[in-house]
Amino acid sequence: MAAIATQTDADGELLRLVNRVADIRGTDITELPPIHDAIDGDVLGDLLGSEFDGELTFTYAGCEVVVAGDGSVRVRERAPRPR
Repeated sequence: MAAIATQTDADGELLRLVNRVADIRGTDITELPPIHDAIDGDVLGDLLGSEFDGELTFTYAGCEVVVAGDGSVRVRERAPRPR
């Protein structure tokens, strides 16, 4: 019998986050690096699916991502560093 791939709620949240970054960057999600290069996807998925105290902030594809304990996610493009 063939295995059936299923999408969990956490997978859906990760995909929505990556899509938001792609929208902000003006690119397709296939042009972004894997999110696992920026943060452990399993840990992030666990946080996106639960409530916790505080915030988790990380950088992904030139954007600052803030995951708050209340379930909200903020994504903003990082300003380039002055030379």
